Amino acid sequence: MALCKVLAVLLVCVIGVSFFGEASAALCTKQATCSVTRSRKERYQQSCGWWRTCYYTRTYYYTAYEPCTKQEECVHCEWSDWTVAHIGDCNKKCGGGTQNVKEIRSHKRSAFNGGNPCTGGNTRTYTLECNTHNCPIHGGWSEYSDFTHWSECSGKCDHSRERERTCTEPKPEYGGNDCVGISVERETRYCYEGKCLVEACKKRKNVDTEFHASLPHNCMQYVSCDHTNRLMNCSEGTLWDQEKLTCVHKKDAHTDCLDEPEDESEQCEPGDYRTHENENAYETCDSNKKWHKMRCPQGLVFDPSVGVCNWPEG
Repeated sequence: MALCKVLAVLLVCVIGVSFFGEASAALCTKQATCSVTRSRKERYQQSCGWWRTCYYTRTYYYTAYEPCTKQEECVHCEWSDWTVAHIGDCNKKCGGGTQNVKEIRSHKRSAFNGGNPCTGGNTRTYTLECNTHNCPIHGGWSEYSDFTHWSECSGKCDHSRERERTCTEPKPEYGGNDCVGISVERETRYCYEGKCLVEACKKRKNVDTEFHASLPHNCMQYVSCDHTNRLMNCSEGTLWDQEKLTCVHKKDAHTDCLDEPEDESEQCEPGDYRTHENENAYETCDSNKKWHKMRCPQGLVFDPSVGVCNWPEG
C-alpha cells in the first residue's frame, strides 16, 4: 500500500511539471458545486411496558449539493519579451530625423484552468531619433571686395590691382564642400610711365646714337630718352617703327607690338572716336574714314564723355 502511494505522488508531480511548465502553478478560486453531509433528527415513542411510554431520538444523515468555491491549481497567461520586427527608414539623412520601430510578442504561456488571461496587444510601435549628426554645409563665396589701387608701373610696363573674396557665406562645415574658384582676382594692364620708361631706355643698343626707345605692346608711342624720359605720341596715321626707331606711315611700319591696327576695310566718319579696353587707349576716325589707335599721354586716361584725355578721377 505504501509503495502505491509513492508511485501516485510521483505520477502527479510528473504530470504537473509537464503541463504547467517550469513555473509553479498558481492557485485560482473557482465556482463549483460541493457535496455536504447534513443530518436531521426524528423523535419517536415506544412502549416501555404496560404502565408507561418511552420516547427516543433518532438521527438521519444525508448528502446535499450546493454552490461553493474551490482553490485549484491554474496557470496565468504570460507574455514573452518584446522583440524588434521592423525598423523603418529615417526620414532625414542628417540634422535629426525619426524612424518608426515595430515590436511584437507572443504568449509564453496560455491561461489554463481559470488563470488570468493576457491583456494588451501583441504589437506596438514607437519612434526613435535618427541621423542626429549635423548636415554638411557647403561653402559659398562672399561678395568681392573693392579693387586695390593700381600698383606702381613696373619695368616690364605693366601694373596690376586685386580684389578678393572669402569662402565664408557660408563657411564650409561638417564635411561640406569648399568653394570652387579663385579667392583673389587680379587685373593686369599695360602702363607707360616711371620704371617702364627707364627700363625701355636702358635697353637701347647704343645710348650715344639712339635717342628714342621702343615700348612693349605699344605701336603708337615711344620714349624720348633724356634726363626726363618723356612719353611721346606718333602723329595721326603713323606707327612706331621698331627698326627705324621713328614714327612712319602705317603701311611702312615694322612692328611686332600687340596693338595691331584695325581692319582697314572698316569705315567710320571723320571725327568719331571709340574707347578701348585699355583706359589709356582710344581710337579716332581719320580723314580717310579709317580707325586709328591712339594713346593718352602719361598719367591721363581717355574720357569718352568729352572725347579727350583727362586726369583720372580720384
